Amino acid sequence: TSGGFMGQRVYASKDERNASLSLMWFGFCYYVLNGWPWIITGLASLIILGSTNEIAGLENYDATYPAMIVELMPVGMLGIMASAMIAAFMSTISTILNWGSSLMMNDLYQRFLVRDASKRHYVWASRAFSLGLAIFGVWFAFQFDSITQILLRMPLYLIGGVLVFVFRWLWSRTNIWSEIAAMVGSI
Repeated sequence: TSGGFMGQRVYASKDERNASLSLMWFGFCYYVLNGWPWIITGLASLIILGSTNEIAGLENYDATYPAMIVELMPVGMLGIMASAMIAAFMSTISTILNWGSSLMMNDLYQRFLVRDASKRHYVWASRAFSLGLAIFGVWFAFQFDSITQILLRMPLYLIGGVLVFVFRWLWSRTNIWSEIAAMVGSI
């Protein structure tokens, strides 16, 4: 993983040593600690639910994790798990909507389309971008039957832009318009 949040971790550090230690700790937590509950659940599902979906009566592997939750958790904990899943979902959605509308607002609308407007205008435009992104997200989600289809299709949508994103660092003539053209072209 990379991006602005990794830069924030580095910039917030006291010195280079602390920056390196914080990135190593993040890498350990993200790749080791974060993944093991899923791996353990997957291995346990082979024992508890059976090695094939036909034995467990599941139509696809997407249902394995929820089936394990229903199978192993007591009733009171199911409500806590459901609310935790909903909270994680809402956290992700709100972050994506805020981040996306911020990018559209600051990097496209305010920079190229409407340069000298009031702050009130920009706040309302940002709200409109959030609403537009939410509507687009709902429409996009209903184009697929499962989350697996989305995860398999997303690299196809993004592959056209990868080369241009790399060229951004290697060729000075690469700009925002070439990145937008590559993203739209790949779709």
